[in-house]
Amino acid sequence: MKAGCIGSGQDPAERLREAAPEFDHLHNPTVAIDDGFRTRGSYVEDGLGEAFVHQDAVEIASADDLDPHRPTLLFAELTDAGEYDPLGVGWSIEASHVDGPPSLFGQSFHEPAVHLVPGQNEHYGLHAWVFAKNDVEDVFAPTYPSLSPPPFVETIEETREAMAPFRAHVEHGGAEYAEEEGYENTETHVFTEEGLYGVPFHRGSEDGLDLERPPILLYRMTDLWYYELLGAEWYVPVDAVDEPPELFGQRFHDPMPGHGDEIDQPEHYGLHVWLYRANPEGLFALYNPAFR
Repeated sequence: MKAGCIGSGQDPAERLREAAPEFDHLHNPTVAIDDGFRTRGSYVEDGLGEAFVHQDAVEIASADDLDPHRPTLLFAELTDAGEYDPLGVGWSIEASHVDGPPSLFGQSFHEPAVHLVPGQNEHYGLHAWVFAKNDVEDVFAPTYPSLSPPPFVETIEETREAMAPFRAHVEHGGAEYAEEEGYENTETHVFTEEGLYGVPFHRGSEDGLDLERPPILLYRMTDLWYYELLGAEWYVPVDAVDEPPELFGQRFHDPMPGHGDEIDQPEHYGLHVWLYRANPEGLFALYNPAFR
C-alpha cells in the first residue's frame, strides 16, 4: 500500500482513527511480540518509554514501502512492577532512503533523529499515541510528554550496560565471554508449562546480588546456532536470609527448588529479569510465555 493513501481529503487525526482499528491488537503485548515486535533492550527516557521495533522494519527502503496499516514501532510505558503498558505506535525510515520527510495520514514525519530508538540510524519518524490513557494535545507529537520512568529504570540501564559483553552475538563471542568469566554452560534448555527459563549459564555454586555479575545468565539457542542473551537470575539460598531480598525495587519470588539437575542451586529466593528479550508478562515475570 502506498504511503498517505487513506482519505486524502480528511483531517490527519481523522485518517489515523480510520486506520487505528487495524493495529489496535498491538495494545496486547503478547500479540505484539507474536506479531514480530522486538524490544531494543533499552528504555528511552526522552518521552518514548520501552521501544519495540518490528522485524520487517529493515525492509522499509522507500516511502512507498510505508504502510499506514502496519506500524514498525511500538512504544510502551513500564509500570513500577515492570509490566508493559502500550502507549502508541510509529513508522520510521532511514534518512538516507528518502530525499526529505515522507508523510502518512497527511502528516509529515518529524525531523531526522539519531539513536532516539537504540540501534537505529539517522531516520525520519512519525509517532501516534493511539493507546494513551490521557488525552494528548497532539496525537502525532514526537514524544509522550507526561511519560515518567519507573524508579528502577536507571539501575536497570546501568546493569544492561555492564552486562553488554555477555550479550554479543556469535561473531563477538557473547557466550564464550561468559565462559571466560567463569560461567558454565549447562547445555540444557529449561522449559516449563508457564514458558521458557532458558539455557542457564551459572557461576558454580555462587549466589548473590551483584548487579553486574548475576549468578545465572539466561540464554537461548537461535536458529542460526548462536546463543542469544535473554536476561538473568539473581538468587540467594533460603537458609542464608531471614526474608526475601529486593533488587530493582522488586521483592524476590517465593522459595523455589533449583532450575534443573545441571545447576548446583539450592532452594532459593530469586528474581528473573528479562533484560534483552521482552516478556509479555513483564520485565520481572518468572518465565517467558513468548517461548512456549
